[in-house]
Amino acid sequence: MSIKCTLGLVACLTYGGASVTAQDAVDVLDSCELVRSAPRDSLIESIADSIAAKTGKRITWPAGSGTPVKRQAILRECAAFSRKFNDDTAWKNLDKWPF
Repeated sequence: MSIKCTLGLVACLTYGGASVTAQDAVDVLDSCELVRSAPRDSLIESIADSIAAKTGKRITWPAGSGTPVKRQAILRECAAFSRKFNDDTAWKNLDKWPF
């Protein structure tokens, strides 16, 4: 949990038991958009790691999975994140929205 969230200094999304700052939440959505067009396996894994770092929720897939399976796992997580992002009740300090 971000100290900024705890102190009420920024808008924060509650997701998967963690607080995600508004800026990080927007960054996650941007990363999700990249996944839709990412051509390489290594890029997909890097994006998944970036999303996990910001949300605190690891994205997994079966060992030996190819890019299409990994992409689908990430897109499922992105869909869940997007639903939460669009739910005003999942936000704290929404009046501090930075954009």
